[in-house]
Amino acid sequence: ESIVIVLHFPHSNPRIASYPGLERGAKNQFSTFSNFITTINQKKEGIGNRNSPTQLVIPNIKNVRDLPPICLDVRQKQRISIDTLPQELKAPVPPEPSLPIRTKTVKDFQDDVEKAKSSGDWKAVHDFYTTTFDSFLEINAAFKKDASSPFNTIEDSGIDAKFVNVVYDALLNTPQDVQKSVLKGVINGLLQEWTGPRTKDDLRAYCILLQNPQFSNTSTYVIYAHLLRQIAALTEADHHFLVHWSKK
Repeated sequence: ESIVIVLHFPHSNPRIASYPGLERGAKNQFSTFSNFITTINQKKEGIGNRNSPTQLVIPNIKNVRDLPPICLDVRQKQRISIDTLPQELKAPVPPEPSLPIRTKTVKDFQDDVEKAKSSGDWKAVHDFYTTTFDSFLEINAAFKKDASSPFNTIEDSGIDAKFVNVVYDALLNTPQDVQKSVLKGVINGLLQEWTGPRTKDDLRAYCILLQNPQFSNTSTYVIYAHLLRQIAALTEADHHFLVHWSKK
C-alpha cells in the first residue's frame, strides 16, 4: 500500500506530501475530506475476508464527512468550560440532561458475550455497543459509577474502569458489523459534542473514548485525529481533569 500524508494549513487547500519510494502518480491533492475517506474505504474493501472480527474499516457513512476539517490552530479555538464562565454567563446555560437509566452490569455483559460466541447470535451484544457509543450521554449512562453523583474532582473520575476494560477487551473479538457500529457511534458523538460548554460528563466521555483499542488500527486514524482535535481545543482546566483522571 502507498502512504499518503495530508497536510492542512489555515486558509489554504489540503496538499499532499510525497516521499521517495512511495507510490508514484498519486493525485496532487484531495479536494475534500470525503475523498480521503472514500480512498481509505476503497483500499480496505479489497483486503481479506470482511467477516473476520480482527479486521477494521472506517464505516462508509456521510457523517464522517461532516466532521470539521482538521487544522493546526485548534488552540486558538478553545471551547468554553463551565468552570471558567463568568458568573453572569452561567445562568443561561441549560442544566445537564439527566442520564438514561442503564442497569447492565459487568457480569451481564460477559454473559451476553459468552452466549453470543456459543450461539452465533450477536444481537444483544450489538445492541449494547450501538446504544452505549451513540452519544456522550449514553457513554456516561453505561460507564459512570453513580448517575446521581457529579464526580467533579480530580481524585475520582466516576468511571467504572473495570466495566470499560471488559467492554473494550471484548470489542476486537466481535463481528465486524459490531465494530463498525461503535465507530459510527463515536462519529455521531463527536458531531453532537462539537459545540457548547464542556461538562464533567463530556470529559468522562473523552477519557473513555481515548482508551478505545480500535484506534490502534491505522484505518481509524481519521476519526482518532478528530477526537484528539476536540480534546486539544479544551480549556486548561479541562485538560487538568483529564490528565489526573488518566493518570489514575
